[in-house]
Amino acid sequence: MSAPTVTRRQALQLGAGAVGAALLGFGGPGAYREAFAAGGEPLPRLAALPIDRSDPGVARATLVAAAGTTAVAGERARILLYNGRFPGPVLRVSEGERTELAFHNRLAEPTNLHLHGLHVSPAQDRPFARIEPGESSTYEWTAGAGTAGTYWYHPHLHGQVARQLMGGLSGPLVVTGPVDELPELTAADERLLVLRNSTRADGRMLVNGAIAPRMNARKGTVRLRLLNAGTAEYVRLAFADGQTMHLIATDAGFLERPVELSELLLTPGERADVLVQLKPGSSRTLRRMPYARAGGATGTDPEALLEIVAHPQAKPTPLPGALVAVPALRATPGTAVRRVVLAVNETGEYTINGHVFDHHRPRVEATPRSGDTEVWEIVNEHTSDHSFHLHTWPFQVLDRDGRPDPYRAWRDVVNLRGRQRVRIAIPFTDFTGQTVFHCHNADHEDGGMMAVLDVTARRTASDSRPLASHTERSSTHAP
Repeated sequence: MSAPTVTRRQALQLGAGAVGAALLGFGGPGAYREAFAAGGEPLPRLAALPIDRSDPGVARATLVAAAGTTAVAGERARILLYNGRFPGPVLRVSEGERTELAFHNRLAEPTNLHLHGLHVSPAQDRPFARIEPGESSTYEWTAGAGTAGTYWYHPHLHGQVARQLMGGLSGPLVVTGPVDELPELTAADERLLVLRNSTRADGRMLVNGAIAPRMNARKGTVRLRLLNAGTAEYVRLAFADGQTMHLIATDAGFLERPVELSELLLTPGERADVLVQLKPGSSRTLRRMPYARAGGATGTDPEALLEIVAHPQAKPTPLPGALVAVPALRATPGTAVRRVVLAVNETGEYTINGHVFDHHRPRVEATPRSGDTEVWEIVNEHTSDHSFHLHTWPFQVLDRDGRPDPYRAWRDVVNLRGRQRVRIAIPFTDFTGQTVFHCHNADHEDGGMMAVLDVTARRTASDSRPLASHTERSSTHAP
């Protein structure tokens, strides 16, 4: 059975959930309830992407996108897969290591690959690329010092993002560095959790492709690498019994020191690393709590996502006192300030600065200069939340509606509540080129809430010159 074809218009009309349900091809509601009632299956461990390190300092790997059949939440489903896996395999590399990733498209449709969150050149991230069926492309980059963190990869072909992402295409990407070798972190039981929608009518979430699995913790402190890989889902996390967690990293890297939290919100595309200290033999349930946003609330009751069972003899280990230095970015009298307005026009189209993104005739909205730091004032004029994402360059949130953020952090995603204003500081370092910023609700992105920026070595005369790379095609064919 081949995956059904869904047009862009159908995707926007049906929404990501309905499109994903058609692609995933699950059994009926009765089978789903039975699988959930059984519950407690072990937390699936994600497969590792095989890496060839025969040349020192170079990591070579191969990623293949293809339709296939696999188990999802205890049922067989034909979906879109990376290397036959759902979620896709973990690509794990180290700071300073050069990665050469050969990507082959064996789908029956065009696609591409976005290296979400990585500080890599737009010429390598290539969000405008169109890789046709049977074609290949190689992505090459070096993870810089200080970029250790939890990232991910997924399709970015405009108009097809929601459908392909919901269809199964996503996978984690982990960069490790010296800070990961701190004794307090090596002493923790590290697990990577990919959270995404299951396409069920009741909105249940999948954790590594399973429903409410159980994790048997081997140590008294657990490090959870959390990735919200959903198309549009807001995941507000908290433990059932008030168990706290300590945030140690956000999208683009570590914090200066752990921050104690009672709950954590992950918007579409967002990541976070947390440490959880457990009492010996205890059981803790991580839940998805209700989150009200305009356009629909996320659930009405708490939803069990993961049960963590501590080993009877495992004692919690100490938390790290300090992690990394996070320099504070500040606006100065000479700092360039740009205004970015997210809105919905009178015909219901999603816009940035009044424009609907057109991949046939993309319009450059911003032309920063390489080496400059800019402040962007992002204004959400819509009543619904929007999850703002910037490619290539991580940023810091300065304030939300004039209130400073409680801690400094590097991010590539920031949520804006309805009618909210957020100011961010962006250092445009290391690279030049054209890339995009957009809402990471994939339906909104496909629907036009995306814009282009062009980082240049010198100022350009116009912000509306044509985009050079939007028709980029691969010329190498897969074997």
